[in-house]
Amino acid sequence: MSKELEPLADPGLPEHIHRKADTDPIAAKRAERQVAVLFSLSAVGTLLFIYSFFFIKEDQFIFIPIMGSTNAQQLGIGMGMAMSLLFIGFGAVGKNFDARSRGNCIPS
Repeated sequence: MSKELEPLADPGLPEHIHRKADTDPIAAKRAERQVAVLFSLSAVGTLLFIYSFFFIKEDQFIFIPIMGSTNAQQLGIGMGMAMSLLFIGFGAVGKNFDARSRGNCIPS
């Protein structure tokens, strides 16, 4: 038994599988619209965050049936931040979402 290490063989890259949006212009347009809507929803969440931070008073409370009495500013800040981060994340991976859900794309 030798103590010398032998290099492993390079397996190479797997063959590239095109997404439907890569070949079909209608699917490409639909994917573009989906990403644009998700980024727009992220912008709405950012505006909600900013509005809640500056324009809602700290002593204003609202009643939500499941949660009870809740501070409106904290709820707006939390929901705005959650919306903005969630939708920008969905939009960033949205270009691959349709193909991956059908198993036609190699995960990166």
